[in-house]
Amino acid sequence: MKFTNFNPISNGVKSFYGKAKLAISDTGEIFLKSYDTIILSLTPTNDGFTVNRIWGGYSVTTMRHINDFLALHGINQGGKKWWDSLPVTKTA
Repeated sequence: MKFTNFNPISNGVKSFYGKAKLAISDTGEIFLKSYDTIILSLTPTNDGFTVNRIWGGYSVTTMRHINDFLALHGINQGGKKWWDSLPVTKTA
């Protein structure tokens, strides 16, 4: 999979300075990498996406990456409480 830079779409931030990246697999699954770690993926479904938490950790900066990634794909979720409620269900 080849990752490309992902730029912010909200919060008035102009760049993630190459620290957030996206990739799309051959099956259409979309991955978010924050720094050097694959954080989550979105699996396309008939009515949107399934969010798959891959990384078990948390950081404020990575949460910013996650929130913008979700917003880019029309998913109205995010935040630490939501993130902490997701089980780690997948490995990269």
